[in-house]
Amino acid sequence: MVPNPLFDDRDETARPNGGLAYAPPNPPPEALSSSLDERLPSKPVGPALRSAQVHHTGQSMLARRLALAIAVLAGLIGSQGPEFAQQYRQRLGGALEELNRIVSEFDREIQRQNLTRADALKRLANNSDPLARERGQDIGRAIERAQRLDKETHAITSAGPLMRLYVVATTFDRDVARSTLDNYEPAEPLSIGALTAGGLAALWGWAAAHLIAWPFSRRSRLGATSAQSGTTNAG
Repeated sequence: MVPNPLFDDRDETARPNGGLAYAPPNPPPEALSSSLDERLPSKPVGPALRSAQVHHTGQSMLARRLALAIAVLAGLIGSQGPEFAQQYRQRLGGALEELNRIVSEFDREIQRQNLTRADALKRLANNSDPLARERGQDIGRAIERAQRLDKETHAITSAGPLMRLYVVATTFDRDVARSTLDNYEPAEPLSIGALTAGGLAALWGWAAAHLIAWPFSRRSRLGATSAQSGTTNAG
């Protein structure tokens, strides 16, 4: 049988006038893939860029973990602030009571001599006996410290829980603060003031850690950008 030239195994399409035209077969997928790869230029990632990206990612994770650790530590320390202020106020009251006792005894002594406090201190300062001069200096320091602690006690008593921390931090007596810190007993941060102070301290610690790490993070980002630019130009 003679094959009909109008019908064979090849793909054919109909012409508008009813005839048939030859259509070439579809190319294999491998040819399409290679042709697409030739037309789309590739952007290889060099070892320098990969190393910079890995280094930048590692530094970012380390900075976040460090900031979290600092925030937690600052929160724990800050939550103990109200309790420390409370124990400091108690010791401050004890120190003020002892100073007032010393000053009261001195006032009774000078009253028996019909002297004012200023006249008595002046006489002790001008005395030729070193022991008397030293006693006058000690009494003068005790009077001055008692007045200062009395003002601080009133300021702490009239302040709220958070404002009390500010008063203690700005007007603390060194000896009383050292004694309070040496004998401090931590407490559970269950009060509103302790929780608020802990939250503010944690926020401050988080912000401070990010602020300190910002120059190093910026340098790492610049290094990664430079490596990416160099790889792009090389490609």
